[in-house]
Amino acid sequence: MGATVHEKLYGNKSPIGKPILIKSKRFTVVGLLGAKGESWWNPDDQVFVPLTTAQERLFGANYLSRILAQMRSAEDFEEALFDIETILRRNHRLRPEQDNDFRVRRQDLYFSTIQETNKEIASFIIIIALVSLMVGGIGIANVMLVSITERTREIGIRRAIGAKKIHILIQFLVESIVLGLLGGLLGVIGGSSFNHFNIGVGFVLPWNWIGYSFIICAGIGGVAGIYPALRAANENVIDALRYE
Repeated sequence: MGATVHEKLYGNKSPIGKPILIKSKRFTVVGLLGAKGESWWNPDDQVFVPLTTAQERLFGANYLSRILAQMRSAEDFEEALFDIETILRRNHRLRPEQDNDFRVRRQDLYFSTIQETNKEIASFIIIIALVSLMVGGIGIANVMLVSITERTREIGIRRAIGAKKIHILIQFLVESIVLGLLGGLLGVIGGSSFNHFNIGVGFVLPWNWIGYSFIICAGIGGVAGIYPALRAANENVIDALRYE
């Protein structure tokens, strides 16, 4: 059995010689595979049964639905594909004019398909992220504009007792940057919580990526806060003091 199955069923205990039920059929564990990690399929999350036993007891079939072959070297690739097809056609008793009733698939085609799919998914995620950042920036700008409207009298009092425009500008810029950073922090906490409770893992992103996300959030907050901060800094002192 694979390492993930071992951990789920037996924890840290040895499974060798212990029973396991597969489709209500009783088997005995005779070996344990080392952890290999995920690829396009996960060998750690599988149980391997002798071929003829699996055909008879689990699947009720007398034929193979799939055969995996490993090449001796990359130079033998095309020759091996030809030999595999020739042998299968002979075993299936196919005449020369008949089409194959099987398919021979190359693993490198799988990898190229996966890579192309990952590129498309990455592009789609980038578009979603840009739209989300834009919406978040607009939200921060709206919050800051509302805040400035509610604190107009406070701005007038600060200006009246000696605060300069640059001080007001910096104050509201810092507030908008803090809002952006808080949004990034909530995103990281929410993502890690989702991974932990729904997928069963913690952080799956490198820490430097998380640092970059905070820098981007701070930048979005700063850009979104420029107009509100300028508006607050340019408030007329007399009108601000009269505002109620």
